[in-house]
Amino acid sequence: MAVYRITRVRRSKAHGHVTKVEFRKDTGTKLKKLQSADVKTVRSRIEQGHRFYTFGSQTLALAAVLPFTAMHNGIAVKTIRSANDAAADNNLGDIATF
Repeated sequence: MAVYRITRVRRSKAHGHVTKVEFRKDTGTKLKKLQSADVKTVRSRIEQGHRFYTFGSQTLALAAVLPFTAMHNGIAVKTIRSANDAAADNNLGDIATF
């Protein structure tokens, strides 16, 4: 299965959660060309066994990206989030937007 590094995110203006990501395939020796996908596609790939992660440029720490269902005004929003760790610079909520 493939491994991907998320580099930027787009958030919904309505609920603030991630709706789309830009990412690069990580071959273990280099990052491939930039791609983008909506959250539904990312969640599907994760369920198929692919891995997505974020990278902290200051701490050099990786954080796994996981499917997440958030509640907004009583409505379930299917999105993604980074795994909890002690590094602030690799949180999905803090990386660059597009």
